Amino acid sequence: MKKRKILIIGNSLRTAVLFRYSLIKTLVENGHCVELAVKYNEKTSIAAFNKLNVKVHNLSFMRQYGFNPIIELLLIIEIFILQLKVKPDVVFSYFIKPSIWSMIASKILSIKNRVSMIEGRGSYLYNIDNKKKLIKLKSKVMQILIKFSLSLSNRVIVLNDDDKKYFEELGVKSNIYMLDGIGVDLVNYTYIKVFPKIMSVGFIGRLSESKGVHNILDLIEYARAKNLNWKFYFAGDFEDSEKNLELKKRFLQVIKGNKNVEWFGFCDDIDTFFKKISILVLPSKYGEGLPRSLMESFAFGRPVIGSMSPGIAGAIDDGIDGFRLRDLNHKSIYNKILLLENNFNLLQQMSKNARYKAKKRFSLNQKNIEQIQILIDYD
Repeated sequence: MKKRKILIIGNSLRTAVLFRYSLIKTLVENGHCVELAVKYNEKTSIAAFNKLNVKVHNLSFMRQYGFNPIIELLLIIEIFILQLKVKPDVVFSYFIKPSIWSMIASKILSIKNRVSMIEGRGSYLYNIDNKKKLIKLKSKVMQILIKFSLSLSNRVIVLNDDDKKYFEELGVKSNIYMLDGIGVDLVNYTYIKVFPKIMSVGFIGRLSESKGVHNILDLIEYARAKNLNWKFYFAGDFEDSEKNLELKKRFLQVIKGNKNVEWFGFCDDIDTFFKKISILVLPSKYGEGLPRSLMESFAFGRPVIGSMSPGIAGAIDDGIDGFRLRDLNHKSIYNKILLLENNFNLLQQMSKNARYKAKKRFSLNQKNIEQIQILIDYD
């Protein structure tokens, strides 16, 4: 296999460490030269990648949320100059915004091998029919940009069948590969046989309206009104957005003085988190790719109650390793949790089924092999 120079472009150093480190490490071990371009600041450690001799470039104009035309123009210029300087054999971008601008820049520079990974369509593409004209306009513009940029890619990677079908119907003229998740480390994420004595509910992800956090807050208040001693655990940070201020205010009010709620913030010790919970709840409103948290939950043997959102619903076998809910109100979630609280044998069987699925579908090593084949085997 010919050795390649690969430039990987993402949104933040944190997501690169969380979601790309294993892939990058495997690429380097296979003799490829890898450089990484993400947003980071001086306080952020890049030691993990320095140990791999991976050069990290700072994208100073990258913004994870929002869409400011001036900032986006400066960002594409920044990415263009970087690609001109690095001269990669392969440009690999992940997430929507990095993929849009990096594919346009690499096409202009005639970089032959351009690969995009779209890990879920995000809230913009779910607001095409929004009644608010400004939101609808932004969504339409984003849809046009995505269709154009992905059509400039040689290969597009998606994480579920719904997204593959969506982009094919949108008219994206590229080879689209369905990866079925980026995988999890099944060696370090071991099966947890023991359950908490008290029913304990977990959530991992951005604390945002689109992730359905308000539904869980409703559930907490409902359980409290019924004098249930259920425990609730949150792992994640708030989305840096003005529209999230009301949710943040309510969240802090609900958990204040509530001994049955624990907020981890951004959580590195994921093993400890899953030991504390009985079940994971993912009530997302918009299309996920295939959430890492869901794969982690299955790896540890924790069933998932999830929405019908693409990427979540497709990963859950209803009644086998979790539940899919069309109605995300707190009473629907409550009824499923109550069912498991009253039937421990069902909870245990779902736990075993979840771990089995993780081993069968979500092996990190296998996913790395599949991704490298897509990135490298193009001659």
